[in-house]
Amino acid sequence: MSKIIYCDGSSLGNPGKAGFGVVAVDTEKKLVWEYGGATKVATNNQMELAACIFALKLILKSTGKLFELRLDSKYVIQGVTEWSKGWIKNGWRNSQKKEVMNKGQFKEILNLVELIEDAKIKLKWTHVYGHQGEKWNERVDEIARGLAAGEKLDLRKGEKY
Repeated sequence: MSKIIYCDGSSLGNPGKAGFGVVAVDTEKKLVWEYGGATKVATNNQMELAACIFALKLILKSTGKLFELRLDSKYVIQGVTEWSKGWIKNGWRNSQKKEVMNKGQFKEILNLVELIEDAKIKLKWTHVYGHQGEKWNERVDEIARGLAAGEKLDLRKGEKY
């Protein structure tokens, strides 16, 4: 797969100061783009979802037709690919009959996924284990944590790697 996008979120305090990172890699052309954002207060899961939303919007702006999303958040992957079917069926209630947390972000993700499918873009969801030395997953974590902490980061924009 030549177009891989890594996503990660971070919250210092959970909830607390928070950030997200997205790293888009074109393995064919050996180019990398880095993005991120921060907010004053959010949970880790909210920032994981924010990173995913940002990545899906990038895909929709792209000319590519095949992408792999790599996340270390099983919460996001399972929420989108598995649990959401039951949530929708049950009026956005979870198995404990409580309203789904972060429902608005999950709805936005599902809408973006539908637009991606309508555009005939193939999307593969892959879970990666965090802090295991995978270069770009480590970098996306660095971006998310750095932005949460208020650091100024130099983000790459289509640079060779």
